[in-house]
Amino acid sequence: AVSRFEGLEARASKVFTLIKMNKRKLAMAEVKKMNQIDEDATLSQLSNALVTAFAATGKVKDALYIYSEMADKYGRTADLEMHQAVVSVLTQDYATAEELLEAALERDNKDADVLINSLVAAQYNDKDDEVRFEFIFK
Repeated sequence: AVSRFEGLEARASKVFTLIKMNKRKLAMAEVKKMNQIDEDATLSQLSNALVTAFAATGKVKDALYIYSEMADKYGRTADLEMHQAVVSVLTQDYATAEELLEAALERDNKDADVLINSLVAAQYNDKDDEVRFEFIFK
């Protein structure tokens, strides 16, 4: 049903779905269409960051820059910090990922995505047992 609509909102939903389906090339094509409509729109920027982070283009750090720019422009949120952390994991900057996820947990300690990504970052930092213990008793 979403494929019938041409607005940025529908296209952003389509990008997210295509990424989840591991259809990176199709997602990249959709982002190009979004950029033609309005390259500076928040949805275009966030979709671009998502595709950049998960596309095998070697430009993963560009996604981190986009998320940082969005946080500066609109304020930090648990979701933005979590996405920045995911990109940090992809760039093997595990310490930064853990810091971002701790900040995200302070904002929303019940967000499942943040909790799961915190466990992943902790495993990369060899702290998985400590983190599991903390989450159980929060």
